[in-house]
Amino acid sequence: KKTGGLDELEKAITSQGPTLCVKIPRSLDGRLQVSHRKGLPHVIYCRLWRWPDLQSHHELRALDCCEFAFHLKRDEVCVNPFHYQRIETPVLPPVLVPRPHNLDHFAIKSEFKS
Repeated sequence: KKTGGLDELEKAITSQGPTLCVKIPRSLDGRLQVSHRKGLPHVIYCRLWRWPDLQSHHELRALDCCEFAFHLKRDEVCVNPFHYQRIETPVLPPVLVPRPHNLDHFAIKSEFKS
């Protein structure tokens, strides 16, 4: 059965405008295997066609128009890379842990030794 998914994907990539969902069946664990590596399908397509430096699904949010967005947990998943927007993950400042100047209180006292 031909669904036109490949045609719709090509249209989405070339026009970068409003297009329909490009659906693939959701696997049992929700992931897609490519070259012996498993990943979330919408992340793989977005990394391939839009953001090569995309690290995780936490950096993506589905557009409201997407009826088969990954988070909706439907039987099919939309992999149209233009149905997702990239959200900036805040860069957290480093955590500074104070170090005591006197390390004697970390030494094991003789009365606690066995």
